[in-house]
Amino acid sequence: MNLMSYMRCPPSPWAVRPITEKISLYEAPTSLRTEMANNEHLIRHMYDHFNARDIDGVLSKLSENVEWANGMEGTHIHGQDAVREYWTYQWSVIDPHVEPKIISEAEDGSVVVSVHQTVHDLEGKLLLDEAIEHVFRIKDGLVTRFDIQGNSQLSTVSH
Repeated sequence: MNLMSYMRCPPSPWAVRPITEKISLYEAPTSLRTEMANNEHLIRHMYDHFNARDIDGVLSKLSENVEWANGMEGTHIHGQDAVREYWTYQWSVIDPHVEPKIISEAEDGSVVVSVHQTVHDLEGKLLLDEAIEHVFRIKDGLVTRFDIQGNSQLSTVSH
């Protein structure tokens, strides 16, 4: 490309810029957003809605046939209706709060979330305070599977 054609065709916004000039994140085209950033947003959205007891807000981020860990019984449940039933029951007997601390991606593509989980009884008495990991499988922007990794004590809490 000669200098004259370069002047008629402005350089790409992604061309090398002087080190003193900052590039705004908002200049990045949508196609450059990483899958991990989208997954992190999805995960944080889910925890916010879970802690607010907004079942529909969380279910909107789950696949219809999601496989979900039932931490109270140490099993898995299947489907959005089963997740709704599980949480409706759970929230009628305990008051859990789960705060994501670190969100990372495992080599197999799953999203691993280190969380701080506290559980109170309905009168406010602390029953459980633990750090564990939650593992999510995400496909097409929806959670397809959720597992609890580590030794959660949730199943030992009387309910």
